[in-house]
Amino acid sequence: MKKFIHRIICIKTSRVIRIWSEPHNSIAIRSLYFFGIRVKDMDSRVVTRKEQLRAFNYF
Repeated sequence: MKKFIHRIICIKTSRVIRIWSEPHNSIAIRSLYFFGIRVKDMDSRVVTRKEQLRAFNYF
């Protein structure tokens, strides 16, 4: 049941805005997804070290 609800309504980090000159100030944006479609951006916060490394190694 939890997985089913998670598929319908999901809040997750949708993207990381990389600030190349100041990586410690890069921003992670969380979005609300409804049935797999992004509805709106919820909030933004400073990227964690793990997310930072993942974002920079994404290419």
